[in-house]
Amino acid sequence: MKKILSSLVLFLVLISCSENKSNEVVQRPVQLRVTNITDSDFDDVVLRDQFIGFLASGESADFYEFDMAYRYGYVEAVVDGQKFTIQPVDFVGEFPLNPGK
Repeated sequence: MKKILSSLVLFLVLISCSENKSNEVVQRPVQLRVTNITDSDFDDVVLRDQFIGFLASGESADFYEFDMAYRYGYVEAVVDGQKFTIQPVDFVGEFPLNPGK
């Protein structure tokens, strides 16, 4: 009787610890922002596909959410009338950032 009861309890524990049966992946977004740490003001700032606009010297933009991001990415800004762009070629060897800010 003890063996049957122990087996039943073990079975119930095992089935109660199963994986998410809906196969739904819950993914929190990565939140990024741009901070201008230069002595110049930035105009027409773009972070990936998000238009940020003007960013004064020493100022930080709001956070923008993305499904996935890496340590570096596409950023564009106009400084003193000259356009500057950082455009990665690929992300070989990089790992995605963890969710959060």
